[in-house]
Amino acid sequence: MTPASTHHRRATAAVWLLICVLATVALILTTPAWGKILWLLAAATALRTAVQYARHAP
Repeated sequence: MTPASTHHRRATAAVWLLICVLATVALILTTPAWGKILWLLAAATALRTAVQYARHAP
């Protein structure tokens, strides 16, 4: 893997972690129970994606 693609994967993982944090904040601020469930799923998916990108970056 070239250094540029490594940097790209780490940057992508960082963006997904930011999305996870934003979804977690929305989860805390959302009042309806169904809204909390949707934001929890979004946060979990973003965290999973970030971990996958970070794991494949050397």
